[in-house]
Amino acid sequence: MKGGWISFLGTSAQQHQKSPKNVKTPPYAPSFPKIHTVPLYLYPGFFVQPTVAIQPFPYDSVGGIVVYMEFRFILVEPSVPENVGFVARALKTLGFHSLALVNSELHKHEKTKWVAHGSWEILEQTAEYPTVEDAVKDLDFIVATTARRRTLNHDYHTPKDLRRLLQEKEGVVHRVGLLFGREESGLTNTELAVAHCVSSIPLSGTYPSLNLAQAVLVYAYELSPIQTATSSHVETRISKVETFSVLRARVQRILRAIGLEDENLVGKRLVERLALLSASDLRLVHSLCARIENVLSLQEEKKG
Repeated sequence: MKGGWISFLGTSAQQHQKSPKNVKTPPYAPSFPKIHTVPLYLYPGFFVQPTVAIQPFPYDSVGGIVVYMEFRFILVEPSVPENVGFVARALKTLGFHSLALVNSELHKHEKTKWVAHGSWEILEQTAEYPTVEDAVKDLDFIVATTARRRTLNHDYHTPKDLRRLLQEKEGVVHRVGLLFGREESGLTNTELAVAHCVSSIPLSGTYPSLNLAQAVLVYAYELSPIQTATSSHVETRISKVETFSVLRARVQRILRAIGLEDENLVGKRLVERLALLSASDLRLVHSLCARIENVLSLQEEKKG
């Protein structure tokens, strides 16, 4: 793993109460600035205690421009308090600050706070939303995560591909939301449809599924190079006219105007593919939309 390593050490509940003197770090660990030990409760009497050494990434750049983005990790109706606690710890470890829950108050649960030891400020600042639509309405770009492929979408991006895809949108995307579904059933098709793109972690084995907290950790690690410490440290220079969400809505209006309604397969596919375009390509689409809108407006005037 580039930039860090993760080792999982199983300990009993009795052993966990003692100082983890038996935790050995690899020879190269001292070169990392800090080692974080996070207890993860799996079932009564057993813990997995991952020791994670993280090497801070430099901010990535695209064409010499530093990419800064804000990320909101959104958990939809989580049911296991320990998962929420571990997510908070993972986000804190990797430099993220924004956690949101949909239709849940598990961030206030005592078990959540116990697992999130040292990351309580993440829980205290956790936002609560009644629906997915409310949780994402102020975001520029929305990513839905899923463990299984659906017929609803054609393009599925790995966390690594997602990182590159977002890096290419510097200047048109600033606030990014990542949707994580329920532990048992994931996201519904309606919730997936809210997203601008869909991501899935490639897995091998007969049971291709990760724990919710593990999945969040994978995405947080992969995206950590392009997140910013706090929005107050970076001046947002993105025009609202240029944001991805505005362009997507603009393209959808034009498609309806030329007879391609929202359920039309060609129109749906075209809107889905917008997520693959770079910032420069998206600006070209904005210019094209302006010309199409002018033509449509002239046609309406002639009819009138």
